[in-house]
Amino acid sequence: MSALQPLIEQGFPAHLAEQITAEILDQYGEEPCTREQAAAHEAGHWVVGDTLGLAPYRWLRVFRERGKWLGENIEVSPVSANIFEDPDRYRVTALQVIAGFIGEAAAGHFHPSSSIDERIRLEASCAGLSQLYGGRPEALLAGAMVTVAEIIQARQDDFYLVRRHLERERRILRPRLDALSRPNRDTWLLRWDRLSHGIEQRGRRLGHG
Repeated sequence: MSALQPLIEQGFPAHLAEQITAEILDQYGEEPCTREQAAAHEAGHWVVGDTLGLAPYRWLRVFRERGKWLGENIEVSPVSANIFEDPDRYRVTALQVIAGFIGEAAAGHFHPSSSIDERIRLEASCAGLSQLYGGRPEALLAGAMVTVAEIIQARQDDFYLVRRHLERERRILRPRLDALSRPNRDTWLLRWDRLSHGIEQRGRRLGHG
């Protein structure tokens, strides 16, 4: 539950977070937490974060703890995103949050119990964006997932290089990441908007609201 603590502190009901986590783990069991999965997860976070302008990154790393492989990605100057004051940066961080989960799937390491905290955080972000700026939460969520998958596909060579590096070495440092950096934030935020709108319109035509 510690990974969900920031979300709970922002008002997400603790009992609901616990319930969602328990139900998923009860149904699917623990994720394997292999090194390959952790490498794909961190590569996904980086390639999406970099594309959306969160670079530079100080490092990415994978490490073993209590028999499980975990990871970490550290921006040089992390900035909190306020949904009221800077909605675009808030949206960027929402997409980056789910990128680890999508990265695992893109690399063939999908597991339904992976990244529960990050998936809940994206759902909460989409609910907040819907309430303040319009659009159906489920359309925003689906659009976010597709956008992130498309970013990883568009930068599959960089994703592959970073993922394979972390499978061999425990850390990749800023000079290597800077050399691969290719930000293109506005294009992808617009893509999220268009995808979400299209999904919402199709839902209405099919009678889902």
